[in-house]
Amino acid sequence: MKATIAQWRGLKGMSQTELAEAIGKTQKTISAWETGKTEPRPSDLDAIHKALRLRATDHILLQKDLT
Repeated sequence: MKATIAQWRGLKGMSQTELAEAIGKTQKTISAWETGKTEPRPSDLDAIHKALRLRATDHILLQKDLT
């Protein structure tokens, strides 16, 4: 479930640090989301979508996988 962010990030060739900088979070936050320790807020999902340049259908899948 939480691996989805890591999978999308990996497909886009972004490190945790790069994604964190792009959305104004820390690398520790990205790691916590990817390991399931915490959940991203809906606004965070929107920021991830923009940073990774996901298509609308990809964004829907990302939200669905995290709920």
